[in-house]
Amino acid sequence: MNLLVAGLALLLSTPPTPTYPSMTGRVNDLAGKLTRDERRLLDQQLIALNETHGVVCVIAIVPWLQRIEVDAYAQGLANHWGIGDRTNNNGILILVAPRERKVRVMAGTGLTGSKTLTDEEAKQVVNAMMPYLRKQKGYNGFSAGIRALDHALQK
Repeated sequence: MNLLVAGLALLLSTPPTPTYPSMTGRVNDLAGKLTRDERRLLDQQLIALNETHGVVCVIAIVPWLQRIEVDAYAQGLANHWGIGDRTNNNGILILVAPRERKVRVMAGTGLTGSKTLTDEEAKQVVNAMMPYLRKQKGYNGFSAGIRALDHALQK
């Protein structure tokens, strides 16, 4: 009986191993929240961001976080996708999980600290998005987030 209890305790304490989807482009709407035209417009904004600042930004809208903490999921997804240039580590992931109502902006180590994108600036990007996301206006939220990111990178 003790072995059964110990096995059950281990099973319950072991965090689940997420399965990450394949990246389909700069805008990965895996939850079906955006129209084709909205994805195209956001893609154009992300291309302009790359051309202006030399960063690779990818959007992911996931159906759920698979019982993983949002920061761990975002980090795992960014690593799985290999966003950005390996040498410069210049990738940015904007992750939205509508089911859990979680949003994160994860920047590669080449873009953190005082170099290019601080944690406070990443929070400002999220804050720019939230009023729109709360109103189910995903395109407007992502567009506002990209503008806030552009502003943060202009230093």
